Amino acid sequence: MPEENKNMSVPVAIVIAALIVAAAIFFTRNSSTAPKGTANNNQPQQQGEQPQANNEKPAPITDADHVLGDPNAPITFLVYSDLQCPYCRRFHEDTIKQMMDEYGKLGKVRLVYRHFPLPASLHPNALNFALASECVTDLGGKAKFWEFIDKLFSTNGQTLDDALAIAQSLGVDKVKVKSCVDSQKFLQKIQDNQSDGARIGVAGTPYSVIMTKDGKVTPIDRGAIPYTELKPLLERTLGNQ
Repeated sequence: MPEENKNMSVPVAIVIAALIVAAAIFFTRNSSTAPKGTANNNQPQQQGEQPQANNEKPAPITDADHVLGDPNAPITFLVYSDLQCPYCRRFHEDTIKQMMDEYGKLGKVRLVYRHFPLPASLHPNALNFALASECVTDLGGKAKFWEFIDKLFSTNGQTLDDALAIAQSLGVDKVKVKSCVDSQKFLQKIQDNQSDGARIGVAGTPYSVIMTKDGKVTPIDRGAIPYTELKPLLERTLGNQ
């Protein structure tokens, strides 16, 4: 090989080697990091912190909780949710509503909602939405909570102004709701909900738990599962009563 070609081959080889190393690092990093918003089993779920899974049970249901349905229902369906989470919206619209239409109306399932707003870096208005839902409830009564989150999810509200407009449409003074949100009057309640979720291993939203009167707890950590998957779980649980 001529001397000139030999001299040129050295820097070319170095550049090629550097490109190979850079590509290897890039693909290694991307293959080891799951995309946000997707659980490991490919079910939709918005990811937050990653606490260790455990066998802890949720805190007992109290008057402070948002409960829909027959209080004596054999099954309690507890959901930890984020009001700005797109997967929570899908779960609420496509799964929870069907569950309550079929099982809630028959007195077989009661629904309990607890707040689990994800960090502002993911959902900048999740906390404000949670605060607004509590303020609407405080000002308009317990039934307004469910009306508010139903409309917030169905209209895919994204800003605090959207939430305030919904409150006004439900007959709750939006100026008073805004003042209540700004005061963060219900921040501690929301943080208590989050702490309860983190304690039992909530890693993303939505996260659900099926509970029976005899104390059996079945967590559903696969995110926004479709109703076709939830229904057999409910039937099995009811069959074991």
